[in-house]
Amino acid sequence: MGGLHTAGYAKEFNMFGTSSVQHYEGVVPTNGAIDFPDPPDSRKGDRTDPTRPDDSGTPRALPVALRGVLVCMLLLVALTGMGCAESVDRAAEADTETGTGLELIREATEYGGWTLPASGKVLLVMKEAGREPRFRLAVEMTPPDLVWMLQNSGYSTPLGPGHALSISTIAGPDPNSSPKLLYARDNITSPSGNLVFRKVLVDERDAQTRIVHLEFLNI
Repeated sequence: MGGLHTAGYAKEFNMFGTSSVQHYEGVVPTNGAIDFPDPPDSRKGDRTDPTRPDDSGTPRALPVALRGVLVCMLLLVALTGMGCAESVDRAAEADTETGTGLELIREATEYGGWTLPASGKVLLVMKEAGREPRFRLAVEMTPPDLVWMLQNSGYSTPLGPGHALSISTIAGPDPNSSPKLLYARDNITSPSGNLVFRKVLVDERDAQTRIVHLEFLNI
């Protein structure tokens, strides 16, 4: 090896990748050319790993055809993801039902073991379907109707100070503008044997008006 260095044929390189071992047998001249044997194969043509860095450490650019394939794949993934998100949004919309129909009111009150006053005005009912449904109601009534409703619904938990975030409201005036909010929560065992939480937020809008926000859910 020292002789090859002296003759100027041996050099040190930073190697990337692998190659086969080559042997040379013979007298190493101190000057002049060495008759090395021809390699067993040709190094012409494209590399099998075009992205491997060159001697400078800079990755080689991908062939045009390969870049086109990758662009198409990324575009397909993006379009597929948008389609999936749209499907999820549509499914979420389909699982939510809102209205003031008698059947929806009956389903909500039965689920929460609740009784509404006959003179109360149902502003909106929302049903969120799932393994266990969640019902929200907004009802306008008078102070005497509120007392009657709580008693006939078996709701004995005292109402205490509340705030606008106690319940996600679905209708009626903005609770943030209320002069006074009252809140409480209890739970009952439904006919199916599940534990149902019942949340009540009372908006004392004025002396004769109570906006009652109800939420029934199973956890």
